[in-house]
Amino acid sequence: MPEDTVQQNGSSIQSSLTSDQSQVMNLGAHTAQGTGTGQDDTYVIPDEVMQKYPDLVELIKQTASMAFDERQYWFHVLPIMNPEQVERLRQILVQEKEQLKKLDAKYDAELKALNEKHVIEWQDFQRKKKQEELSTAEAKAESEEHTTEQALLNRLGDV
Repeated sequence: MPEDTVQQNGSSIQSSLTSDQSQVMNLGAHTAQGTGTGQDDTYVIPDEVMQKYPDLVELIKQTASMAFDERQYWFHVLPIMNPEQVERLRQILVQEKEQLKKLDAKYDAELKALNEKHVIEWQDFQRKKKQEELSTAEAKAESEEHTTEQALLNRLGDV
């Protein structure tokens, strides 16, 4: 793998461009950043694929069911696929995206319901705690009042 070193502002920056990448660039393809995880997420996508199937490129990049290598495979295979195969791939990826949206919506709804339940439980707990504090304060006040009352009665009895 040939490496070029560039000196810039006194620091050395290395760029490594493999001969395969250079050849692909010369054959009418470009690299694109992916949205998936793993490796460095830079795909080599033929220009023909980018021009002919921009929506499919995005669907492939965004799918959760493919690894980096699988995505790269589809980018390379798309130019030789027949229209029915391309449409079937599109349908599969769109269906997956829709199913994931439905699952996310269901999960969000369940999470919201769970949060609401816990908020209600927390409010009940706070209310009970406040009632206990008020009951304790009231009992203490009554006790002090009773003690004060007894002290006053004892004084009156001494007079």
